[in-house]
Amino acid sequence: MGFYGNISNTSKTTFTFDRIYNNRLQMDNNCASDGVFLGRYVLVEYGLPAS
Repeated sequence: MGFYGNISNTSKTTFTFDRIYNNRLQMDNNCASDGVFLGRYVLVEYGLPAS
């Protein structure tokens, strides 16, 4: 499961993200080994530095 969008401050969201990726391709390439389980959250940040 993933969320896409511009979240300016990840510490103020109601969700807890297990992993932050720079793009969808990076997320897809690492899904088998990143340790994120079904039902958990992944944030894809486009064009913004991960904080």
